[in-house]
Amino acid sequence: MDGLSLLVAFLDRSSAEPRAVCEPRLPAQARGVRHDLLATWRFRVLKVKSLTVAALFVTASMAASLVEASTQGDWCEQQWEIVSGDPGEGLQPSYKDILARWQQYGGKCAGTIAYEARLAILYAQMNEPAKAREVLKKVAGKKSDYDHLVEIASLQTEMSEVFADNRGDKRPQMKALEGKYAAFVRKYPNFIPGYSMLGGIQSALDEHPEAIQTLIAGLNNTPKDKRRSPNLWSMYRNLAISYAGIGDYRKALGAADVAYELKKGISSDRYFMYAMAKACAATEDFKAAQDVLNVVAARVPEVKNDPKFQSTVRFLADKIQESKQQQK
Repeated sequence: MDGLSLLVAFLDRSSAEPRAVCEPRLPAQARGVRHDLLATWRFRVLKVKSLTVAALFVTASMAASLVEASTQGDWCEQQWEIVSGDPGEGLQPSYKDILARWQQYGGKCAGTIAYEARLAILYAQMNEPAKAREVLKKVAGKKSDYDHLVEIASLQTEMSEVFADNRGDKRPQMKALEGKYAAFVRKYPNFIPGYSMLGGIQSALDEHPEAIQTLIAGLNNTPKDKRRSPNLWSMYRNLAISYAGIGDYRKALGAADVAYELKKGISSDRYFMYAMAKACAATEDFKAAQDVLNVVAARVPEVKNDPKFQSTVRFLADKIQESKQQQK
């Protein structure tokens, strides 16, 4: 595992689950992760208890400050959507670029807790857990409307700490994180990134049926007009991997097409590409499967020693042999 590079699926009008289709229905320039992908590399109530008029005045002043901070926090969250948004064509900004943009709002947003939580999440995603922890210390014990952001920032920081050291088996730690994310999802069922992170962990642990169930639940909890939002690319990424993991290769291709539509740079993700190669091979698009594997091997030569790469190569060879035998 590489730290969970933490996920065209056609959504039924009554369901968020991708349809089992062979060919994508995207325009030619965006279509065909199996073909076009190889040419284009690149998400209150304040209780007042007054004893004196003076005490009431002080309490009212404090209440006004809390309301102002909450309102400011909502404004900052709106700016976050802009800062982290997709510039178009599936080309998403890097974490470094988002960090620089977000820090520009420090003057107006610092102290809202939403700002600090988002900042910690960015540091965690940039594999800088120590910086994330320093930020989280500033909001420790402070209650707000953004408790869910603080909690997921803490979880993502913990995950970053797990992968800061590449030595040893990470599965026990990942299983512990899986339990924590499952509890988070139960606590905040309307916060979609929780499903994405939990499903990503389950997919990385090869718990593919569970991952699919989690990710589909997340999409079903997402408004239909937002299920193709760029920040949901990882949900489709992980769906593609897990559908391939259970042998549902047509759905894997469908989910992969959406993932690529939302994030062109996903072609650099070796585990996504392994899933694509298997799905192509299983649907007898052997040329595309070979091209995908050749690209991965050329870009990252050390993958040739990766057991998952070797398993994918054997899978392709077996499918080619099966096809030849059927043609006799």
